[in-house]
Amino acid sequence: MPKPLWILVANASVARCFERASPTASLVLVANYQHPESRAHVRDLQTDRGGRTQKDDAGRTSFVPRTEPKERERAEFAREIARALEAGVVEHRCSGIALFASSPFLGELQANLTDGARKLVNASHALDLTSFEGRELEQRVIRALTA
Repeated sequence: MPKPLWILVANASVARCFERASPTASLVLVANYQHPESRAHVRDLQTDRGGRTQKDDAGRTSFVPRTEPKERERAEFAREIARALEAGVVEHRCSGIALFASSPFLGELQANLTDGARKLVNASHALDLTSFEGRELEQRVIRALTA
């Protein structure tokens, strides 16, 4: 039996992974991920501490700039999703991966994929389809994959 195609629909705060057994089959939800910290206000994510300092071998101190809280949360969620995709690849649960994610999140996600997962990505689209469900989502995915 052929392995299904995995279709990831994501943005910085929510992701859903579907599988499709054949090009004409319906999407079946495999996993749902939530990252509410990405939607939190910056003031709720910040600490009062500044950036860190580091000393190099010569004893000089340099300032390491503080990462913006929203960027940090987006990067953490991208790592979480990339680990989940990698687990599916290692377990041979899919034959390919199609990524649909909002523009800034897609790049973050792709940067965190391992070589094994990256080799199975056969489509990636900077589209946020997370607000769509059912038949509407399926139609949009099919349009993007066949365009």
